[in-house]
Amino acid sequence: MIFPLSTCNELKQVADKLYTLTDIGDETFHYSDGSAHEIYLHEVLTQAKDLGSDSQELENHIRDWPSEYHLSPKRAHILRALNLEGIETALEVGSGCGAISRYLVEQGMQLDSIEGSPVRAKLTTLRCRELERLHVVNANFNRLKLPGKRYDAVFFIGVLEYARRFLPESNSDEEAVISMLSKAFDTLSDDGIIVVAIENRIGFKYLAGATEDHFGVANIGIHGYPQDDSDLNARKFGIHTYDKGEWQSLLGQIPGVEYAFGYPFPDYKIADIALSDAFVRNNRYAYSLAARTSSRDYRAHWQPCLDEAVFWETASAAGTLEQYANSFLLVLSKSTARIGQVVDKDFINFPNRKRKPEYRVSVYKPASADIVRRRPTHTGAHQSPRGVASHVLDDEPWFPGHLLARKWRNTLELFHEPAAFDKQIKQYYRFLDEYLELPQHQHDGLDVTPFNIIVDEAGEFHVFDKEWRTEDTLSPGLVFFRAMLYYALIEKHRLARYFEQREIRTLGEFVKHCFDVVEQKPDFEAYVAWEDRFQAQVLLADKVVKTGERLALPATDNNIEYFYPHVYWQPVGDEDFSQCVVSRKLPLSSDTTTIDINLPAVALHTELIRFDPIDHQTSFDGGCIQIFTIQVMQTAADGTVTELTGFDTPLAIAQACTFVNLDPIAGEGESGFFAPTSNDPQVLFPVKEPRSGDTKTISLRVKLRLFRPHQMAHALSAYSEALKP
Repeated sequence: MIFPLSTCNELKQVADKLYTLTDIGDETFHYSDGSAHEIYLHEVLTQAKDLGSDSQELENHIRDWPSEYHLSPKRAHILRALNLEGIETALEVGSGCGAISRYLVEQGMQLDSIEGSPVRAKLTTLRCRELERLHVVNANFNRLKLPGKRYDAVFFIGVLEYARRFLPESNSDEEAVISMLSKAFDTLSDDGIIVVAIENRIGFKYLAGATEDHFGVANIGIHGYPQDDSDLNARKFGIHTYDKGEWQSLLGQIPGVEYAFGYPFPDYKIADIALSDAFVRNNRYAYSLAARTSSRDYRAHWQPCLDEAVFWETASAAGTLEQYANSFLLVLSKSTARIGQVVDKDFINFPNRKRKPEYRVSVYKPASADIVRRRPTHTGAHQSPRGVASHVLDDEPWFPGHLLARKWRNTLELFHEPAAFDKQIKQYYRFLDEYLELPQHQHDGLDVTPFNIIVDEAGEFHVFDKEWRTEDTLSPGLVFFRAMLYYALIEKHRLARYFEQREIRTLGEFVKHCFDVVEQKPDFEAYVAWEDRFQAQVLLADKVVKTGERLALPATDNNIEYFYPHVYWQPVGDEDFSQCVVSRKLPLSSDTTTIDINLPAVALHTELIRFDPIDHQTSFDGGCIQIFTIQVMQTAADGTVTELTGFDTPLAIAQACTFVNLDPIAGEGESGFFAPTSNDPQVLFPVKEPRSGDTKTISLRVKLRLFRPHQMAHALSAYSEALKP
């Protein structure tokens, strides 16, 4: 079959939709999350009936970060932010396992995809197996010739950070990026576009201590990816992301290029919201959309050292919000008008995946209008049986201003007087009561909550996102009950001092207290029953949480400090641990703690395990760790548990394990006491015993104690006393 790439390259077909260069050479681009992950994806895609970009079936198979990255319907969200109408022929560089490829072909494009990894190229064809308009070429980008002025669009989604790996002969990472983009422009039609998605080197989450996505090391991108002779740099050669200023400098070196930035939040990989550059620069309230999302560290537990919502507001006020977005979505073209056609939204809020398909909507503001539109994402939406509320898709006016929730946040965090927050609650209830008295609002006020009220510069309240219309007339009590419960669920950490001052122990007590503040008597039984019916109507069954369970939740656990042990396993035939990790959240205690961690099925054949007793954010300066025993267990299909590897004394552990960033105390390790020499202590040990054929899972059990500096001397003294005859 003739397709654009076949017109200027000698290709041979090796499978359905899959081609290679006739002269394959030895320059395939090998990138992998690990063979075990790719085997799992192959099994899932082979058995799946629904392979679509919005597949709930595939989403149900997500079990860890690599599978989420390849199977989540959110992967295509960044492209849903763009108007891609009119694109007939497109080129995708780096198809990965086909998540983006699938979406592009579903839009009616004739797609040529280039993928350097043979395994991933096959997975792309598997993901798109019943689609006709796709050709996947397994080759290194730099070995392919591209036809002149042939494509309407070229997509680099999560690719240009690897530019120098495609072009290792380049003098720098930046030169490789310019070379690849220039080559892409040569293959574009006159009004064609290039779409780039990539991390921001100085994005918020990296400034706040998260690990860099590719290296798995905190701060390395912030410091400009310094080069040294380490094994890490050798394995990660050619990986580099850029901040906004660096992108502007790079693009300025390509003649005639125009561009527009976009900002997906929390990032381009799993986007919940996307903002246009023009909207961010011209709207001081854009931060309120970014503040609805939470950044993630995809490799390890991470607690930001900065308040994310406050950061986005502060950056927006300073005119620098776009500088610190975690990712960029760039649209490049030689035609400014064409960019305007593609970037046609100020913002878009993507669907809530917890909802049933018939209730999922995208909410967006067109760039040319002060209205907000709501559109269903599924054909046949709103055809479900009638429930307690019907779904409304009416356009709404756009109101600039701060959220009422932001005003509450400032009251809680700046003034610390419970009476001041009580005043805010009373003001809100008065507004709610007056709003629901109006006949036109007696059925549409279900979501009149602090997160759906804009306070304009004159202090006036404006309700937005009126998505539901109830069968029965709404009572202020029901809406107030919902508002205060969900406010507490979302902002529990901000309410901690208020809970303490008011002696509130559960979220139910908080809601009851709020009714006392506004001098109203709640009908909790009726409210709980109604809310349970509504949640059952709208949410997927496995996402429903009973309202009574929420009311019983403790108001605060701020007095409990946690630590986060991590277990890494080495994939067979691969030295990279970074993608293979599970962790636990455990209360930090000086008592003996038993840590049980089940490893996923992809770890069944590992021969090396790395145990990190504390993560890089646990404050442990000057303390020590005492490790008593380490066991690796296997569980057979019939439930039988046997030991694969075991070290039942501290001395056995010291003799068999390798320690990184851990120094022994009191001898050569026979005491089990170790002092962390950095915030990344590691214990590595082999798993040598063969697994039986019916092994279902393997798990790790570690017994240890963690001692703070002030506890350390007493622990060592007690150990010394125990050794005396």
